[in-house]
Amino acid sequence: MKFSVGTNERPHIFGRVIVGLLLLFIVIGLTGRAVNAATSSGGASGLSISPLRQELTLKPGQAGKIDITLKNITGGPIVAKAAVQDFESDNVSGNPKLITNPDANNPVSIRNFLIGLGNIPMTTGQQTTFSIPVQVPANASPGAYYGLVEYQAIPGNSATAGGNNIVALSAAVGQLVFITVPGNVSERLQINKIHIYQDNKASKEGLFFTSVPKQVGIELHNFGNSFAKPFGTVTLQNSQGKTIYSYQLNGGITRSLMLPNSSRIYLNQIKNIKSPGRYTIVANVSYGKGSSILIGKKTFWYIQTWVLILVIVILIALVVLALLARRRYKRATNRHQRR
Repeated sequence: MKFSVGTNERPHIFGRVIVGLLLLFIVIGLTGRAVNAATSSGGASGLSISPLRQELTLKPGQAGKIDITLKNITGGPIVAKAAVQDFESDNVSGNPKLITNPDANNPVSIRNFLIGLGNIPMTTGQQTTFSIPVQVPANASPGAYYGLVEYQAIPGNSATAGGNNIVALSAAVGQLVFITVPGNVSERLQINKIHIYQDNKASKEGLFFTSVPKQVGIELHNFGNSFAKPFGTVTLQNSQGKTIYSYQLNGGITRSLMLPNSSRIYLNQIKNIKSPGRYTIVANVSYGKGSSILIGKKTFWYIQTWVLILVIVILIALVVLALLARRRYKRATNRHQRR
């Protein structure tokens, strides 16, 4: 008995392939039309803001202002809805972490410092620069105050409702505001730890490495009630104590700051590790006016895999030779006693 399944199914398979290709072309065409329609009708959505942060020093009862430039990059008129968000440090990168609890009583918030914060109508493509008055309460305690002045793009025909059911066109943009009230403030920093990382993602930490480590993290903690802007020099020394690489901690035109009672890890790449051996990181960190200097050290080892294997083989060989020598010694001792 002969089966003819193969010869009869070939036309069916060919027909299915043709139908599938036609459907694919139809879907691609519809998708292209949808993308073109969205591009022509919508355009970019959201707001841009500058500068991204401002720092003020104001005495109790003193007035000041913060300047903001907003640009409407949506495809139509909007209202930039204003709000103030409180935040805290993430204690790792120093990035702000918003406080989402509405009942949280944040004593360092700038909410009571800002006057006349309101929504701003904007036409298509409009850019506007304005100022928000700042008034420090007369009874404000010396120290650091901070918050995020946030704006969301709300469609112009929906924003007038004033309710909570309106939908923003994009994620909010904001300006970080840091206000220092001078007086009896304390500045106290500490080096918590020095981290040596295997990779550029700061995810693999250690003291013994079979490949060249990539990054160093200097972990600091601010125990004071004011902002801290640490700075200093970090050096990489070889086993002879010679500096083979160095960099400036928290360098740049604008130094990043640490919030009061928070930690932060300052990451930087290290270079010039070319041969196996013992290496030491030495961190000299200053803060405030530079009169206080913190010193931290950490030693690590870079041993290539083949060197590590060779060392292990040599150690095993030494142990075996020691055991053989001990056995021979015992045999010789026993022979001598028999005589």
